[in-house]
Amino acid sequence: MENGRLLLLPPIVVNAVLFYLFARSLQPGHEALITGFHRYIHHSVSPPAALYTHRLTVLWVLFFGLSLCLLVTFTRISDPSDAPWVLSLGLPAAAIVFFVGEHCFRARFRRHYGVVPLWRTLNELRHPAAWQMPSRDAPVPRQ
Repeated sequence: MENGRLLLLPPIVVNAVLFYLFARSLQPGHEALITGFHRYIHHSVSPPAALYTHRLTVLWVLFFGLSLCLLVTFTRISDPSDAPWVLSLGLPAAAIVFFVGEHCFRARFRRHYGVVPLWRTLNELRHPAAWQMPSRDAPVPRQ
């Protein structure tokens, strides 16, 4: 593998891990990862919020899966000197736009699901307990 292509390895690994974490949470008997985040932040999840956060988890799985496919394809067919800036800036920027855009959408159109400031969401997601994947019926511990 050329040195330029080695620069693509970290984004591939990061996207693969995120794809795995989000997709694994969609297995039967598990709570969707974003539903767990919602439960961690709000202490409960209404049925409509559970459906919304489950669908949002599916969208993130699609996002990370597509990103992973683009990275692997780019690695295989492109000039490695073109890749780092496109992938180092483009895909993380798209993820940030998606995250902030969804947060704004929810604040505007889904207020009844519970809205917290963006800074609080980011602060809560720093805690390892927010990333635990209990079964659908297990309570989520708070630190």
